Amino acid sequence: MTRQLAEIQAALPAGNPVTLVSLTADPEFDTVGVLGQYADRFGAQPGRWHFLTGRKAEVYGLAIKQLLLAVDETDPAQRTNEADLFIHSTKFVLVDPQGGVRAVFEGTEPESVPRLIEAVELLLKEARR
Repeated sequence: MTRQLAEIQAALPAGNPVTLVSLTADPEFDTVGVLGQYADRFGAQPGRWHFLTGRKAEVYGLAIKQLLLAVDETDPAQRTNEADLFIHSTKFVLVDPQGGVRAVFEGTEPESVPRLIEAVELLLKEARR
């Protein structure tokens, strides 16, 4: 998903008002420093792509209640390996300037990248009217 977002960031012209936001499913591990290193690894441009962490209840509340995304810890008895700590959505959500969800895309499908970029361009045209 992060590679897909890097493609989206590269495809969007610099200076447009679009902001990319990645939420952590593991806010207890993903500190600001950890996420900063992760952002650097994927070429996230400061001011254009933000990696959010915070208190778990707030991060999960944003994901579940406002963006309507799935996120939860994997029950220890259900884990298939050491990295199987969380269940989380693989969706990209396009949010308009008023905070409304305008579109949802499957973040693991390569064909979602051009479709999301097209939806962003349409949203930007609407905002200019």
